[in-house]
Amino acid sequence: MEVPSLLLDAAQRKLAKLDALLDESGWVEIGFVEEKNPRIAEKYHCEIVAHVKGRRLKVEASAGEAMGALDRAADKVDRQIRRLKDKRVRGRLRRKAVSGNGNVTGEPVARIERPAASPRIVERQAVDAKPMTPEEAAMQLEVLRAPVVLFVDADTGRPAVVYRRPDGDYGLAEMPG
Repeated sequence: MEVPSLLLDAAQRKLAKLDALLDESGWVEIGFVEEKNPRIAEKYHCEIVAHVKGRRLKVEASAGEAMGALDRAADKVDRQIRRLKDKRVRGRLRRKAVSGNGNVTGEPVARIERPAASPRIVERQAVDAKPMTPEEAAMQLEVLRAPVVLFVDADTGRPAVVYRRPDGDYGLAEMPG
């Protein structure tokens, strides 16, 4: 939907308070959708994606008015960021032990060995891989600030992935064929 300037200003004000919770590499994206179906009472949808300390938090909210959807989504993302920050602080405090003289040391109280668990799939996303060149996919990687971009190579017609390497350059993984 076309976002009115009043709604855009409100979104910036609502999310400005999140600056204190974000680190310097964190950022927030916000999107609005208006359902055209008159039977849907909550026709305004707001989606907020926040990138905090290497974690991606995504919230969605709906309401009868755009401002209501924004308020609900902003409250949800605020709670998620605070919960993430609290977990980190609690984890840091738990790792510190109080020595006999009351001084805090960085030594763990006890080390519990856990058996190695197999990796789990904790999130699943449907991806619409569009035909494009690897150079276009690299530009999408920059625009979306995503870790990878899945696409269909316009020249070969095979699936491929562009990713950012630790040295700042890009890598291209192609399906053999």
